[in-house]
Amino acid sequence: MLNNFDELVADIVSIKQEVKDISYKVDLLLEIMNSFTVMLAESDEDEETEDYDLDESWAPKEEDFWENDDEE
Repeated sequence: MLNNFDELVADIVSIKQEVKDISYKVDLLLEIMNSFTVMLAESDEDEETEDYDLDESWAPKEEDFWENDDEE
């Protein structure tokens, strides 16, 4: 009976250590994800401040924009 008790205690100690390891890894993963999220947010802010306002090549020409398709 004492042998079974010792095995049970050893199993519990092993499980306790594995839970601590998993907890550490989850905390580390959450920290990495938080850092990545911050980097993405900063990246989005940088893209918005680029010279898109100065480059109007994407805008349709005014005369083409107001043309009616029915006239063709």
